[in-house]
Amino acid sequence: MKRFVLIPFAITALGANYFRTAGRGMVDPGTSMQRSADGGYILVGYTWSYGAGSGNILLIKTNGLGQIQWSRTIGGSAQEYGTSVIQTSDGGYAVVGLTYSYGAGSYNILLAKLTSAGALEWARVIGGREPSLMITGNRVSFTLASCSRVKLSVYDPAGRLAMAPVDGFLGAGEHTTTLEGLAKGVYMVELVVDNRRTVGKAMVR
Repeated sequence: MKRFVLIPFAITALGANYFRTAGRGMVDPGTSMQRSADGGYILVGYTWSYGAGSGNILLIKTNGLGQIQWSRTIGGSAQEYGTSVIQTSDGGYAVVGLTYSYGAGSYNILLAKLTSAGALEWARVIGGREPSLMITGNRVSFTLASCSRVKLSVYDPAGRLAMAPVDGFLGAGEHTTTLEGLAKGVYMVELVVDNRRTVGKAMVR
């Protein structure tokens, strides 16, 4: 059975205002939206509620009234995040985002092309190595190649900052921290090393 989710967006059309949402209890934010040539909308974001991994790119096509025409998730067993989408000259769509499932190192650029009906035509991965991040339960480990400015932030399912256990300079090597004092649930972990960002998911039991 095909499942659909509409990430929260307020859409204003000529003479009409409406707000449509759907989803589950996880994080399913939208990041970009564009008006399509047929008068509808194409939306992109990422979802922790649907897809193959712990976070996948989510694309949704609606008509001019915000009613879903099709949706698609893109991603593997790890995390993917959609950041922008455009309509191409052939009536299809091109989406760009980040992927942790594919490519070398940690997060890489993911570029994908879809038909006007949402079928995936091709996908390309671009990028090199980012700071490594490993999460096991409430234990977070990362490795630095050299002395770097590091900020480690933890966000709850509503996107609110729950804690920032690391914020400062750390030397090269492996570093480990335990997320203490958090209620049971799923949290997003953001590691920023010298302005390079890596994101993962922590399950606190």
